[in-house]
Amino acid sequence: MQCFIRSRVRKIVKDVVAKFSVIKATT
Repeated sequence: MQCFIRSRVRKIVKDVVAKFSVIKATT
């Protein structure tokens, strides 16, 4: 269960980082 949560959190973090980098690049 913890492994599943960890992988899910990692995916969310990666998505947020990607969005943040895109916003930073366009600004």
